[in-house]
Amino acid sequence: MRRVVIVNRNAGRLVDEGPLLDALRRRRSEVTVCETASVAELGAAITGLYDFATPELIAFAGGDGTYMAGLSALERERELRGLPSLPRVALLPGGTVCTVARSFGFAHGGVASLGAARRVQYIDDLLDAIACGADATTTTPTLRVKWSDVDGRRHERLAFIFGAGLVSRFFDMYYEGGGPAGLRRAALIVTRVFAGAPVRAPTARRILTPVACTLEIDGADSGLDRASLVVASVLDDLGLGMRLTYRARERGDRFHAVASALGPETLAPQLPLVLMGEPLLGQGVDALASRMRLRFDAPGSWVLDGDVLQSREVEVALGPTLDVATLRR
Repeated sequence: MRRVVIVNRNAGRLVDEGPLLDALRRRRSEVTVCETASVAELGAAITGLYDFATPELIAFAGGDGTYMAGLSALERERELRGLPSLPRVALLPGGTVCTVARSFGFAHGGVASLGAARRVQYIDDLLDAIACGADATTTTPTLRVKWSDVDGRRHERLAFIFGAGLVSRFFDMYYEGGGPAGLRRAALIVTRVFAGAPVRAPTARRILTPVACTLEIDGADSGLDRASLVVASVLDDLGLGMRLTYRARERGDRFHAVASALGPETLAPQLPLVLMGEPLLGQGVDALASRMRLRFDAPGSWVLDGDVLQSREVEVALGPTLDVATLRR
C-alpha cells in the first residue's frame, strides 16, 4: 500500500509560493515525496518506484504539463512491465492556471481561491482524505496523442485537452506576454480577442484566422479544408469557463471533438454559446469520437494540456481509463 507524491520543482506556484512546497514536505512521514526538476528525473523516479513495488496511488504536484508528463511516464512503465492498469492518481495544484485540477474539484470559488492559502488547504484536505480512505474517485478516459517531430522521431503522450488553431495561437500569445502568468493574463487575452473581432483588430485576426488543414473523425473526412478551431477533450471545461467540449463527460469511451472553419467576424460572437455549453453554429464538427487525425499543409502548432508542440500530422485517440482521487462533495 504505497502512496507517493511527485513534485515538479519548476511548477509556477511551487517556485513562487514557498508555503506550497512546505506543505508537501510536511507529509514525508505519511507518503514518499519525490522532488523532480525535469521530465527525465520524473521518469527515473517513476521507474524507481516500480522497481521497489507497484504504487497504490501517485499524486502529482504541479500544473497541467506536470500531470501530462507524469501520466505519460506512468503509461510507458505500465506497458514495459505488462501491468493491467495505471495506479490511482491525485492532482495537486502547483501550476499557474490549474485547468485540469479545477476540473477534478479544485478551486470552484474562482480566481481569488487560487492563492497559496487555498492551495495549501486543498492539498492538506485531499491528502488527509486519501490517508483515512475518505476520498472519492472520479473515473475518466484520457487522450492518447501520437505524432512525429520535424526530425522524424515518434512521440506519444497521455493528456486531457488537445487544441489547434485559435487554441495554439492563444497559448503563443500567452507565453509571449510579460508579467506574471495566470488566469488574469489569460482572461485579458480572451477579452482583447473577442472584443476586437468585430472591428478586425490585429490580435483577433492573429488568433481567429483559419489555418489550412484537413481533419478526419473516426476515419471519415470532416469536409473541412481549413480550421480556425480544433479541440478534442475528455474535460467539459477548457478553462475560464469555456465549455466548448460540453459533451466530454457524456461517455467514458469517447472524447468530444469540436472544429470550425469560421473566421473572426462569425466565430467571435459565439462566445456566449461557449460559456453556456451550447454547440457552435455554422459548418464544422461537433461529435463524440474515439479517433481524430489532423493534417496541416505545412508544419503547424498545436497544444496538449498547455504545452505548445509542432508537427505536420497528429493523431488523437482514446487513451486508458484513469481513476482520480478527489474530495467528497
